[in-house]
Amino acid sequence: MKAAIVGAKILTGPEVSTLALEELIQRASALALAEAGLAIGDIDQVAIASSDGLDGRAISSMVTAGSAGAYR
Repeated sequence: MKAAIVGAKILTGPEVSTLALEELIQRASALALAEAGLAIGDIDQVAIASSDGLDGRAISSMVTAGSAGAYR
């Protein structure tokens, strides 16, 4: 099995504070794919690190996985 990180994106700007967590994840994921020259169909697997301590959710990956493109 091969694994690669081919793009990453950090969102900044005033609109960041007005977006929901799911919207932030979707935008960052889409921009990272675009930067890498890839489409969601090119991705075989999505791995997500939970942020329960930050967002106060139990099993936060259930919320974040779809926004990151894990379900298509």
